[in-house]
Amino acid sequence: SQPDIRGDIKTPGYARGLTTTADTNYLLIACGEMGLSIYNISDFQNGFGGYPQTAWFDTPGYAEAIEVSESESIAYLACGTSGLQVVDFSDSTNVHIVGSYDGAGYAKELLLEGDKIYMTAEKGGLQVIDISDPANPSLIGSVSTEYALGVAANDTHLFVTDEDEGLIVISKPNE
Repeated sequence: SQPDIRGDIKTPGYARGLTTTADTNYLLIACGEMGLSIYNISDFQNGFGGYPQTAWFDTPGYAEAIEVSESESIAYLACGTSGLQVVDFSDSTNVHIVGSYDGAGYAKELLLEGDKIYMTAEKGGLQVIDISDPANPSLIGSVSTEYALGVAANDTHLFVTDEDEGLIVISKPNE
């Protein structure tokens, strides 16, 4: 009934969002002004132990949120005024940006589904971005809101939290 803290990792910058790779060997953290940090957690030891930083990459903008492709070593980061940044982390000695999309607003949160990213962008609303070609993400739709902050989904709807409008329910676009 009580959470049991097992340890911590000191990250560069402010840890804002995190995810693991599909094989759960790596933890990727969006670290605000410091960009992307990657840690090897393959020997997790029930939370106890040291987890080495295997890579760090200074993204443009302020790294707020992160999603990772399940089939590729590609990370998608919401980077504030620099929009969506697509980062290849397949080689920890050569982490690099392979694509980006800088739309309206301040990129805040992401939801990855198939070949789409749903990105909230504060005054830029909700943006739907085609990432079928990670090197060339492109806007395929948007919904205007006052101040979009968060996004979640089920099979048929998107749920967007908005600082001014509360919860906005949106039908998912047809494939």
